[in-house]
Amino acid sequence: MRIVRGRPLHRTLLRSRLLITTELKDRIAFIKLARPATRNALAIDDWVALKTAIEGINSTSARVIVLASTLDATFCAGSDLKAMEVLVGQPELVVEFRLRMREAIEAVAAASIPTMANIQGDCFGAGVALALACDIRVAGGRARFGVTPAKLGISYPVEDIARLVKAVGSGQASRLLMVADTISAADAHRTGLVQMLGEVAEAERVATAIANNAPQSVATMKRVIQATMQGNKLASDEIFDGFFASEAFAEGLNAFKDKRPPIYADEPRSVEK
Repeated sequence: MRIVRGRPLHRTLLRSRLLITTELKDRIAFIKLARPATRNALAIDDWVALKTAIEGINSTSARVIVLASTLDATFCAGSDLKAMEVLVGQPELVVEFRLRMREAIEAVAAASIPTMANIQGDCFGAGVALALACDIRVAGGRARFGVTPAKLGISYPVEDIARLVKAVGSGQASRLLMVADTISAADAHRTGLVQMLGEVAEAERVATAIANNAPQSVATMKRVIQATMQGNKLASDEIFDGFFASEAFAEGLNAFKDKRPPIYADEPRSVEK
């Protein structure tokens, strides 16, 4: 197991005690948050460490990234409010905080392989933004969700509001942001905030299923989904047609005929616009 520690970016910012651990197991890369004292609330250097962890995984043989927590009742409590206190009256530090948080969340969204949030406890504030950047969100029965900047007298980043609206619609986004309700996992599932309900075993099953599928196919479909959501158009006919000459398709057909699990090569297929 490799441990990545965030490096403080400014002397006036509180030093983080968060450990972000990464582990590669059976082609699944696990990134886990472990800061019990603050319920996994992230300070500026934690966001930097998270971005570093994501970038490191992109160069490995991992086929899926799972964001999770080592704590039983918490996924992520959001940004560290104690660390944010030093931002008051410091506009340059506010910009630095916003940029570091944005870079980490966008690194999750831009990962070349699928990302999944395994949410088995409380998920609040920036934790929701982090989960929304993942392709798939699985929530256990103990999970709760809240987007509460209005209770603190601040706003939510525009990029994260846009993802929230895409996930749940404008009405439910208004409820979460303006009322600042805390909702259950079942409610989050009904609104579309999470795609699946399940405990740790179910989340691991989903991750394993992704890892066992053809990485070329998965990477391509992730790229097409992202392009569609952004209103971009890819050369979809050429992409579709090209797979019929691929080694992955040949292996898939042979495995089907032989009644055995397919064994796919690690190299992802690149997709050009």
